[in-house]
Amino acid sequence: MSISVDADHTWQGFGTVALVLSAIVWSAFCGPVSPPKAPMRAPMPHLRWNGDRVRIALCYAAFGFGYIIPATFLPAMARRYVTDPTAFGLAWPIFGAAAALSTWVARWLHAMNNRKL
Repeated sequence: MSISVDADHTWQGFGTVALVLSAIVWSAFCGPVSPPKAPMRAPMPHLRWNGDRVRIALCYAAFGFGYIIPATFLPAMARRYVTDPTAFGLAWPIFGAAAALSTWVARWLHAMNNRKL
């Protein structure tokens, strides 16, 4: 923003960087192809839903929902009401700090639980 580059050129620059980095990583995988090895263990049996799997799926859904709403829709809605760019720009660092702090709080709360997972 300080060098007055528009969004189109910024994304093109990011795309170029991603392409170069992908080419560097890809070259590491271009060695000779060896024949497939026998599997080391039998494939996993068909998994069935149980209470623990439902709970973990709901937890991941809650985390996703908790990210999508604050990170996508709330800033778009707040943009209509917050006209000062500085105040609006502070929302992201505050959101990031709260997200980082939440990991420490979650760890502290988990430490209080004596249940072994």
